[in-house]
Amino acid sequence: KGERLLRMGDAAPEGPGAGANGVQSVAILAAGLGILPCLQLLRTVQQDPDSSVNNIELLWINDGKRDFVLNKDVEEVERSMGNMINARGSEGSGVGSDGNGSGRLSVTRVVDRELGNANTLINKDLHAVIDVYKVGALGLVLAEGVAAEKLQKLLKSRGYPESSIVRLREPQLHYLS
Repeated sequence: KGERLLRMGDAAPEGPGAGANGVQSVAILAAGLGILPCLQLLRTVQQDPDSSVNNIELLWINDGKRDFVLNKDVEEVERSMGNMINARGSEGSGVGSDGNGSGRLSVTRVVDRELGNANTLINKDLHAVIDVYKVGALGLVLAEGVAAEKLQKLLKSRGYPESSIVRLREPQLHYLS
């Protein structure tokens, strides 16, 4: 009801979120298994020299460091597209190092054992990771259950209208496990 679904192979949506040149910026909020379709999207943009997307912000949240199971794959894409490798614990400490990519991708990894609680929404450092909405931006939520709801609220708090937020629904994630 009012939510737009994105399936593999779908074209980027046109509408209030798309600028005159299509979608130029994507904020991806991924948790748990949501990194799998995210990685496919990153590789697609990476390999398409004609892509209108010139900025991707990935906020990747898991319960613990051990849950970043595809970290090497994400780092590979990050090195070619990114400008920094960033990691944060729920206590707010961050570690970053310069990458040598094009600067089109920034990745922030967050350990948040209480994603279902309000911590994600009230953490000001976390809000700063996602740019404020501008025309041409698309918010993509790749998570399940309460985590998806919290991450969708985070995008809305950054000014993203519902028409510019796409949420990959739970059934699409379950078949990947």
